[in-house]
Amino acid sequence: MADQDFGNVAQRLAKNPLGIVALFIVLVYATAALLFGLSGEVLDSAQRWPFVWFLVLFPLVVLLLFFRLVTHHHMKLYAPHDYRDEGNFLATLSSTPQAQSEAAVHHPVTRADDPRDPSEPMDLAALRERAETALSLNRYDDAIHCASQVLDDSPDDVHGLRMRAEAMRLAGRFDEAIRDATRVLELDPDDVFALRTRAEAYRGIRRFDDAIGDATRALEVNPHDRFALSARAEALRAAERYDDAIRDTSQVLAVDPDHVYALRTRAETLRLVGRHEEAIRDASKILQAHPFDAFALRTRAAALAALNRPDEALRDASASLTVEPGNSFALAILMAANAAKARQAGPT
Repeated sequence: MADQDFGNVAQRLAKNPLGIVALFIVLVYATAALLFGLSGEVLDSAQRWPFVWFLVLFPLVVLLLFFRLVTHHHMKLYAPHDYRDEGNFLATLSSTPQAQSEAAVHHPVTRADDPRDPSEPMDLAALRERAETALSLNRYDDAIHCASQVLDDSPDDVHGLRMRAEAMRLAGRFDEAIRDATRVLELDPDDVFALRTRAEAYRGIRRFDDAIGDATRALEVNPHDRFALSARAEALRAAERYDDAIRDTSQVLAVDPDHVYALRTRAETLRLVGRHEEAIRDASKILQAHPFDAFALRTRAAALAALNRPDEALRDASASLTVEPGNSFALAILMAANAAKARQAGPT
């Protein structure tokens, strides 16, 4: 049982860069301690000292390396499912050193004055990094402000336009997100990130055909882009093209079985077509890794209610409301499940 528990913990840790570091430390220490324990009696003093120094110095070296990782490469510490919206992960991912180098060739970094304080110099690279950090923390207004400062100095800065478009989309300002993403695509018609962002924004204003068109175009540029495939699946679901949505999400999950965005879309689509057991299976898989995922809780609650399992539906709907109080869909499920439970109890 202990081996199985360790295996489950190790599997979860391996999905995150920080978890991989922790797992590596545990395994190294366990191996060293096991070797030292088994061979301690047959080693003389001179042979034991290397083991002792290793056990003493190893955590210090790891601490120093971890300090450098946190202070210089903090954006690389997270996996997609650690973000509330995977678009934030994509926005952070788009700021790789290679991308920044390419941007510097076309848009050299200059010193610009911060409009809020003319005496304080502010360069574009620092503003870009601030926008990325704010976006990763779901501080959309701050991300928009920093990206706008970049664009005030360099109106065609592709990275700034991408950042602002994504932040606008996540803040629900879909028309403005479409405007910025369209400007990126005027500069580079094959920019997959801008195509994905605009597809999601089109879906937000219920222009589903345009959303499907942009996601499809992104897949023409990069046929293996799972995020574009997931975005198209969500637009297809919203357009009530359920079979096509299930096809796209299943294609994503065939490559990445733990892709949360695809699991959410497929679970909800399966529920809408009456395949409730399968919807529960996908939602439960999300909740194994993310127990407080409100969307998965609502989807599973609705499927359970449809299967006339009111106690379980009440449990999930209530848990969803602790994460997102006042959600109308969760409240409707709660009311329906209570009514079903009362019917099962019969007249009092």
